[in-house]
Amino acid sequence: MSEKLLERLEAHPELKKYVEEVLDIAEDVTDTLKKADDAEVKVVDNMRKMGAALLHEWAVHQEKKTTERWREEHPEAEGHGKKKSTGKPRLAD
Repeated sequence: MSEKLLERLEAHPELKKYVEEVLDIAEDVTDTLKKADDAEVKVVDNMRKMGAALLHEWAVHQEKKTTERWREEHPEAEGHGKKKSTGKPRLAD
């Protein structure tokens, strides 16, 4: 693997885990995949989970990019902090 690919995988530990699992399946490190059907089930399950993790990573990245871009375009805007009010004041009994 190239150094750049390793750096990129390190930045995404969840995806790195799934890539390692794919390699484990290819090498049958558990010595439990006796049939192609068994390997197929493992691969499909792994790909489904990796796809979900990848889409989550993508969404987080897109949200960060959009927020940064918006802040650059609107430097005068104030951020919203946590509200201090607990709501309406209690009425006297």
